[in-house]
Amino acid sequence: MSGLISRLRQLRHSDQAIAASVRATLLESLYASPQSLIIGAITSSGITGIVAYVSGNHWLVVCALAIALVAGIRMIDALKRPGRAARTRSLKNGWAARQEFIYRSGALGYSALLGTFGLLTLVHSDDGVLQLLAVTTTIGYAAGIAGRNAGRPWIALSQLCFASLPLTVGLVVSMQPLKMALAAVIVLFVVAMMDITLQTYGVILKATLVSREKAALAEHHAAVARRDDLTGVANRTAFREQFESRLQALGHGDRRLAIFWIDLDRFKEINDSFGHLAGNALLAGVAQRLDTEFGATGIVARLGGDEFAVICDVVSQTEAVAKGERIIALVEQPVHHDGRALCVGASLGIAVAPSDGIDADTLLKNADLALYRAKGKWPWPDAVL
Repeated sequence: MSGLISRLRQLRHSDQAIAASVRATLLESLYASPQSLIIGAITSSGITGIVAYVSGNHWLVVCALAIALVAGIRMIDALKRPGRAARTRSLKNGWAARQEFIYRSGALGYSALLGTFGLLTLVHSDDGVLQLLAVTTTIGYAAGIAGRNAGRPWIALSQLCFASLPLTVGLVVSMQPLKMALAAVIVLFVVAMMDITLQTYGVILKATLVSREKAALAEHHAAVARRDDLTGVANRTAFREQFESRLQALGHGDRRLAIFWIDLDRFKEINDSFGHLAGNALLAGVAQRLDTEFGATGIVARLGGDEFAVICDVVSQTEAVAKGERIIALVEQPVHHDGRALCVGASLGIAVAPSDGIDADTLLKNADLALYRAKGKWPWPDAVL
């Protein structure tokens, strides 16, 4: 018993320490099987209604009606809960706390009513069959919730006590040896079910934490795989995925999406003159400036070597050109490294969706062609398509 009390104390501290997202996941386990809740509510309400009708006792009738009412409310709550996406969106707004309060109120109220009904049946009815129905229904419910609600152990343990302990009172006040023996058995049953609930909660909590750690690790690896190691901006893979996603979101409205393909001029001279560390510092500095300017609302990526790309919304070709000039100005600002001011220029090619294409491949090809023209590798001087 002392070990159980110690575990209950540890439970109080550990339950308060778990993250809100973990608590929300544990709360979802209460709703994982609404069928079991509905079946339990219907059967126990039906049996208490039969016992109350046969006994004719008005207290039992009132209690049975209250049980049926709470059961109906709980079934509605179980069936109308929001989907996973809605729960995720509302997590920051306290969905888990509110939903747990609603579930806990219904669960504890229902358990207390069942326990009270069992007590009233033992006290106000001499029919052994009715007493048997009331006691077995309540004990069966208590046994079921010990496992079903183990994800939120305080709810399960409170339900267990609220349902079972009133029965022990009704059995003890009868002063009949056999009923008093049954009361002792119920007390031992409550202790055993508490232990089972705590063990089940430990398994559920550990599995939840491990699952979340694996998901977080996988998300971290996915993010790393889509980030350029040197500059920290998106790499070619992430750029392509995000670019296609932005194109799909563009739709057929008046919005336009510009892609800027940037190639650094004289970058090889920096590497040859000052070494690769200086070149790396230059690339990182340029990427940081571009990301600061366009990363919040657009996409900044390093496509490899000294090539970068920027994606952002524009309202016209004129705005696209203006942003292109801003990009060149950012690139041409010196980057300070090891006491030196490293300076490069930039050649820029621009393509604007949907006028220059509606799919990623076409737009990338047109931006690349525009870059070649800007670098003077084509006979015509146009820098922008």
